[in-house]
Amino acid sequence: MLFSGWKDDGAKVRAVLVDADEITRCTIEGTISKVDNALMEIKNAREGMAVNLIGATFDYGDSRDFGSRDGTY
Repeated sequence: MLFSGWKDDGAKVRAVLVDADEITRCTIEGTISKVDNALMEIKNAREGMAVNLIGATFDYGDSRDFGSRDGTY
């Protein structure tokens, strides 16, 4: 899986999850702590998020292109 290498490298990631309604949003910055089949866990010093990757879509790019740090666009 693509994200396994990121976990091994300890890459910092920022996940902005947006539900299909485009109203529900959640943002976390941290490192990928676990990748298992279709589940990825992202953790930082205060919080963690388990991301189900089944049916997920991804946009990759420079973090400066993804809105402000609070997850608004």
